[in-house]
Amino acid sequence: MNNVKKRIEYIDIAKAIALFFVVLGHLVENNSKTFNWIFSFHMPLFFILTGMCLNIEKYNNIFIYIKRKAKELVLPFCIFSIIGFVVSCFVYSWKRKITIKRFIINCLYQTQPEVFHVGQLWFLIALFVACIFFYIIERYVVKDRTKLFSLFTYFIISIIGFNILALLKNPSIISLPYDFERLPFKLDSAITIVVFLKMGNIIKRNNIIENIAKLSNIKLVILLIILLGTNILLGTVLNGYVNICSCVFGSYINYYVSSITGSIFIILIAYKIGHNKILCYYGRNTLPMFALHSLFIAIVAYITSLIFNKNYVPLQNISILMCIVLSFIIYILLFLVAVIYNFITKYIRQYKIVKIDIDKDVKV
Repeated sequence: MNNVKKRIEYIDIAKAIALFFVVLGHLVENNSKTFNWIFSFHMPLFFILTGMCLNIEKYNNIFIYIKRKAKELVLPFCIFSIIGFVVSCFVYSWKRKITIKRFIINCLYQTQPEVFHVGQLWFLIALFVACIFFYIIERYVVKDRTKLFSLFTYFIISIIGFNILALLKNPSIISLPYDFERLPFKLDSAITIVVFLKMGNIIKRNNIIENIAKLSNIKLVILLIILLGTNILLGTVLNGYVNICSCVFGSYINYYVSSITGSIFIILIAYKIGHNKILCYYGRNTLPMFALHSLFIAIVAYITSLIFNKNYVPLQNISILMCIVLSFIIYILLFLVAVIYNFITKYIRQYKIVKIDIDKDVKV
């Protein structure tokens, strides 16, 4: 019982740490070393953690599974897109960017409503699609097959995902309408995401984190240094800018090794932190905080522009120290988002306004 509790807590704490890096990553200068380091692992970390929580065995019917995932991921996408739209309508400089065409392309095709400063919601739809891919592969492709066959299958998927942009730009292979360069609903990103779901699933099934944590303190510290050093060397120094949302990966080996080593580094840190009520609360409520963090960043930038009588600009070209300070401020404000979100969902459940039954095996 204690082991199960420990496992849940360290996954929640890892999600809380990942959320902070997401906020910081959207504040630091684009393509800087800090930016590239964060992007080398922060989204793969979320997907690996989700894979560690996935439990498809209890779903014998794919349609029930899809319905459940739609409630968990597609419904919040719609709700937070509307929130972003409403807030944007009250800010003149943001309202001017809203057009019907842009709304349709951003929300319905790209599933990335950047015009409302909630562009990170692409994550929810991409994860929804990836979870369906994962179910189909596990149930109908690799089930009852050897582990070698399963690993080879996901290796081929990783190759396809890594080269998806090149395939899309070749009209003889895939022909997209209206000169679109990406597949709809983040299907292209989902191909790579499903590989990280499998990685997380393997980590959980084999108790890899628990077994590593049994090492002596000296050995564990050495391993952590090796993991972080490998992540920085391959992800930041050698690979540079990557972005799973944009299907930009750099070098195949560098990308996957840096993302895995960086993710395991954070998960081990989370495991050693142990019980922490605040971080666990953040980890259990990352969905609303993740969904609205960019909107909070935009609001902070807008208020700053009003205070200093300057035109609204994103928070760029500020020192890394100031980025960290602002990240902590926004991180603390997001706590209020989680409290309000939980109050509203509790009210909805209590009065049965909408039937909400969020599963525990997929949490942002």
